[in-house]
Amino acid sequence: MKNFRIGGKFYGIIKNMYTNAHSCIKLPSGIIKSFPIERGIKQGDTLSPYLFNLYINDMSEVLNKCSDAPTLGNIIVGCLMYADDLIIISETSNGLQNMLDRLHSYCLKWRLQLNIKKTRTMIIRKRQSSKQVSVSFKFGNDIITSTDRYSYLGLLINSKGQFSEGIDCLKKKGYKALYHMTGSLYTGLTFSPEVPIKIFDSTVRPILTYGCEAWASEYFKMLLKPTQVDKAPFEQINNKFCKYILGVPSRASNFTVKAELGREPIFAYICSQVLRYWIRIQDMDMNRLVKQAYLSELDLYKAGKTSWAGFVFQILKTINFDNTKTVKSKTEARQIKCQIRTAYTDLYYDSNYASINHKSKLRTYVTFKNDNNMEKYLQVDNVPQSWRKLYCNFRISCHDLQIERGRYLKLAPELRICKICKLESETEQHFALFCPSYSHLRQNLFREIRKIHTNFLNLDHHERFKFLFNSQNVEIIKLTMEFISNAYTLRKEKLLNIA
Repeated sequence: MKNFRIGGKFYGIIKNMYTNAHSCIKLPSGIIKSFPIERGIKQGDTLSPYLFNLYINDMSEVLNKCSDAPTLGNIIVGCLMYADDLIIISETSNGLQNMLDRLHSYCLKWRLQLNIKKTRTMIIRKRQSSKQVSVSFKFGNDIITSTDRYSYLGLLINSKGQFSEGIDCLKKKGYKALYHMTGSLYTGLTFSPEVPIKIFDSTVRPILTYGCEAWASEYFKMLLKPTQVDKAPFEQINNKFCKYILGVPSRASNFTVKAELGREPIFAYICSQVLRYWIRIQDMDMNRLVKQAYLSELDLYKAGKTSWAGFVFQILKTINFDNTKTVKSKTEARQIKCQIRTAYTDLYYDSNYASINHKSKLRTYVTFKNDNNMEKYLQVDNVPQSWRKLYCNFRISCHDLQIERGRYLKLAPELRICKICKLESETEQHFALFCPSYSHLRQNLFREIRKIHTNFLNLDHHERFKFLFNSQNVEIIKLTMEFISNAYTLRKEKLLNIA
């Protein structure tokens, strides 16, 4: 510590903390007799990480002296250090062994121990060679196990320098967290989705997006094709959560469940995190390793090659932001983050709406839904949960009407005839507005709606259908929910009689 000019009372306090320090262990049978601590630092003490960093501060200098250590800009990168984690890097096998020998000597000198069971070597190359390179490395007398993937700071990276396996691992962790979360939610009552959404965004999303600033560029194509984002591992968990909240089956459209809840794609949040990191890099000194890495990526971008910088600039292009400009304040940085989340979310919804044609499963859905706001019926209180689930399934065409059942039988739409009235195709409009089997229920519905909206019956059937499923009036929503529920019950009874 004196070498870093740490002295005076502060030095004296630290010295007293570690002079004649004792510890004890609590066992089931009781606390054992205390024993002196002669080496190491106190576990759990907030000062301990700083003391450890001071202790091993010269380790990087020892390792960077090796001639085969790679460089990034003008910086030699022989090792990466974070707390007690260490990565040593060399461009040759002889160079790596030399660095291991230096590290071994350093550990002996300063009485440090390396956990050989957690230590691995990995050769990183762009392409896997047909000829397997067999190279073994030693740390002292111990042979280090080689691997083709390794987890560093909680993120798995493979021997090609890719994060795909790490992202899949995050997906598994996110799925586990989602399982625990949904297990604690009681869905027997009607509740507003805002609460579980906040819980998801606070507990599950951080797991799915861990380290996204580094790996997000692997999904560059999704900036250009937003309709493909639902295939991403992190988005699959988001979709599963949305379907759970709505109470719809797994076959439900990924796009519609997010549209009903007014959910943004997780990728929109990821893009905002990448921009946040890019803004931080702008303010870094040139001697920072991350800054040099960014400048290297910038050179790749200028050379027309795929790069992290190119991914960032494509994000900025989405909000028409000049990548040569400097973000001047935290307020402006927050505004940019909000802009990209909104812009990409709008792009996602616009692209999906535009991809729906008259033959699509969602052709009815787009007749009354054309925005990305949470639907009012999800916030209506004092209605049975079964009503809301059935109403949602009906809206997103995830039901068993003949128009959908016939799809799986590969029947033409005009041949998907209603089995009850046998007059025409059993579409959503037919069920809600025309089928004579539910005429008495429909008359009661229309009579009650006319008390609220006197001109309802003056609307044509297209506008009438849109009005029923796009209304923001709580009473009309409840009446429509009740009608759908009662009509479905009657339909089941009639189908059983026909069978």
